[in-house]
Amino acid sequence: DVSKSMLAEDEMVPEEGKKLFAIPNRLNRARYSALYIISALRGEHAGVFMFASKGISIVPLTTDYGYCQYILKHVNDATIAIPGSDLSQAITTGVSLFEGSSRKTVKAIILISDGEDISDDKSPIYEAAERAAAQGIAIYTVGIGMGQGVLIPIRDSGGNIEGYYQ
Repeated sequence: DVSKSMLAEDEMVPEEGKKLFAIPNRLNRARYSALYIISALRGEHAGVFMFASKGISIVPLTTDYGYCQYILKHVNDATIAIPGSDLSQAITTGVSLFEGSSRKTVKAIILISDGEDISDDKSPIYEAAERAAAQGIAIYTVGIGMGQGVLIPIRDSGGNIEGYYQ
C-alpha cells in the first residue's frame, strides 16, 4: 500500500531496519516487512506490486530477490500524494502477476496495508478475493498501523515536518 495514509507515523521500524528507513511510518514498516519476507525465500518466485487507488505491477514473478529488494528499498515515499486505497485493485493487481503462469505450485499474495479503503461498498473486495480463490491463489494480509485515525505529517525535502494533511 503506497497511499498517503501509509505516511502516518504510528509504526516502529525494528532497530536493524533504521539504517534503511529513518522515518518510522507505516510505509517504511511495510517495506521492512516485505524485505524480511523476501529474505526468507529459497527458490520461490516473487513479484512486487504497489497500490493506492489503482494497482501497478512493479516486478514480475522472478527469483531475482536482489532486484525485488532494490525496488523496495528505493521507493521514494516523498513523492506519494495519492489519497485512499482500493483493496479490490490491490487484489486484482496481485492476481495479474500470475497471468500466464503455468506453474502448478502454491500461489499466494501477501497484502501489506493499513486496511484503509476508499470505498463504502466492500463487495468489490470480496469479489476480487473470490476470483483469486477460484484461481487457487491464497491471500495473506499484514496489517500496518494502529487501526485508528492519526495525523499524517507533510515533510520538506530535508525531512522536517512543515504541517499535517487534513
